[in-house]
Amino acid sequence: MLNIILRKRAQVLALILALSVILVAATAFAATEIIKARRGGRIDVAPGVSLVIKPGGLEEDAAVSATMKVKRNRIYFSFSAAAVDDGSDVELTKPAELYVSWQAVDGVEDLTLYGEDGEEIEPAKATKWGAKYYIDHFSLYYFVRR
Repeated sequence: MLNIILRKRAQVLALILALSVILVAATAFAATEIIKARRGGRIDVAPGVSLVIKPGGLEEDAAVSATMKVKRNRIYFSFSAAAVDDGSDVELTKPAELYVSWQAVDGVEDLTLYGEDGEEIEPAKATKWGAKYYIDHFSLYYFVRR
C-alpha cells in the first residue's frame, strides 16, 4: 500500500515538473526577418510586441533577429542584425520603434525600459494598451516586473 502511495506521489511530482517546464518554455519567443535597408520593415517578436525599422533605418539589408524571454522578475528583449551579403553586424542608422502591449509584459508596473548598461528609456508614447519606445542600437533591453 505504501509503495502505491509513493508511486502516485512520484507521478504527480513528475507531472508538475513537466508542466512547469512547458510553462517556462512558453515564455520565450524568437523571430527573424530579412529587412531591406531602403524599405524598412517590421518584426513581430511575440504577441503584442513588434520592432519597426523605418525606411533607411539600417546600414544595409539585414537579417534582423529579436527574442523575448521572461525570467523571474524581468522581461528581456534582445535584438541583433547580420548583413544578408556576408553576415557581418549591421547597425541602425535611425532609431527603431519598439511597440509593447501591456498584456505582453504582464506584471510590469514601471514604464521604464532598461538598456543592457542600465540606461533608462522612457516611453515615447504610452496609452492604456501599451507603449512605444525608441531604441538606437541593437542590444539587450529589459523591463523589471513586480
